[in-house]
This record gives sequence, C-alpha cells and structure tokens, in this order.
Amino acid sequence: MRRDFGYSLRTILGFLGISKSICEYGKGAIARDEARAEAVRGRARRAFERSGRAYGYRRVRASILSGADGGEPMAVSEREVRRAMRECGMVARRTRARLRYSSYEGEPDERPGNVPLGGDGTHDFSAARPDELVVTDVTEFRAGRAKACLSPVVDCFDGMPAAWSVSLHPDSALCDSSLLSYLGTLPEGHAPVTEHSDGGGPYRAGSWKRICAENGVVRSMSRKGCCPDNARAEGFFGALKEEFYNGRDWSAVPPGASRRSSTPTSSGTATAGSRPSAKGAGRCTTR
Repeated sequence: MRRDFGYSLRTILGFLGISKSICEYGKGAIARDEARAEAVRGRARRAFERSGRAYGYRRVRASILSGADGGEPMAVSEREVRRAMRECGMVARRTRARLRYSSYEGEPDERPGNVPLGGDGTHDFSAARPDELVVTDVTEFRAGRAKACLSPVVDCFDGMPAAWSVSLHPDSALCDSSLLSYLGTLPEGHAPVTEHSDGGGPYRAGSWKRICAENGVVRSMSRKGCCPDNARAEGFFGALKEEFYNGRDWSAVPPGASRRSSTPTSSGTATAGSRPSAKGAGRCTTR
C-alpha cells in the first residue's frame, strides 16, 4: 500500500490497528524463516549430491542431523527437508534398472463379465435365494511341513460353504472337484447359477469352462489385480482362519503331507437336510 498508494507506515498501521513493534517483529520473523529455509535447502542439496542423488528425504535428514553431509549437525524436521527437496526438484534416482521379466503375458482368453460389480464401482454380493450367486477361491493352510489348499464354493445367500475340496496342490483338479461337488447338490432343472471367481489359471482352464458349459453355470470373473472384486470369498477366508485356524497348534504333519507325490483330493458338501431354504432357515453343516 505504501508503494502503490503512497500511504505512510503510520497511517497503514493505524488503519490495521497494530503497533509498529508488532509489524517489525513480523518482518523479522519472515526474514528468519526465509534464512532458515535457505539454510535447509543448502544442506539438503549438499547431502543429496554427496549421495550421488540416491538419497530420499529420510536419508537426507539423517545426514543433516548427524553432520554426515560435511556440515555441523543441525536439528531439522522431516517437513522442512521434504519441502526443501520438493522446491529444489530433488528426486532420488533409481539405483538399479527395473527388471524386464514379468510372468504376465496378457489375457489368455476373453475374461467373463464381472456380475457383482455395479456401474458406480460398488459390489453387490447379495442373493435373493440359495444357489443364485456363489463365489469361489483358493486359500492355503500351513500344517507342519505341508500346505493344505482349500477350495470352497460359498453361497452368497447366507455366506456359508455349500461345497469344498481340500488338496496339497492348488491346481485345476482341486477347483474342478469343489465345483462338481457343489453342482451335485442342485436338484434337476435348477435355474442357472452365477459363479464368481478371480482370474486365476484354474478358472480359465478348459476343464473349468467345460463343467460350467455342461451345467449351465454363468461365469463371472474379477478384474485383473483387483482383490475387492472377490471380497465375499476373501471375507469368508478371513473369518474361517480367525475362528478356526489361528491360535491353534498345527505343527503335526498330516499323513502323507511330506511326500511330493500326488495326493487324492478330498471333497465335502453340505448335507441335504441343512441346505438353507428360500426363507433362510437352516445352516450348512459338514457330513
């Protein structure tokens, strides 16, 4: 205002209602802050360059605190260092080249639609009646020196497993057997079932597609690398491990688990009398 309109400092301070001492103190504080910021920028730049432009803000701050950058040890906050590096464009370089290898070779076939996924990005895993929408996936349990793989078929009507298979190998035989066990519980002439899974190899194998086609199963599949798309199955695994597996001693090796030879797959289904009705009565139990 003094420069643009020619008002005196006394007039401006009187209009703002502040004393000259407060004004001078504010000017000094601004100058001190700028001097401090410039000192931090200089120390950060020196530590960054001495590292061969390889340090991030944590290592730069540690160098300033200890004096490893060649100066006296200086107390500095993480926020100050990050601001200085951002203002000066100091970004740590990659110390090694990215690995070019990737096991992902693209989509092996056309991915089925994602039925539970809505247009607004939310998921609807609800079902109005049993055997309308089911989800499946594979998880493993450590038991001694072996790993037992579980493949359940979970009914979204009540969240209970309608069928399952257990094996030492997470292969197509395991997944196919759990689906076949589930389909064996359906009555003749049952309406088509929508089966949702992730994009794993067993669910894109020819045997899986054939079973679905022969039994009128509508396939649904998650998007690539998107675990929430199969949240109902993941939630079932979380509850199962928390309530059944965690906190118990599984150090004993199951019979034959230490052998690398193929092990027969065991399957299970819900008993006929315990399948939930359309009104939601009853719970699934093992045989």
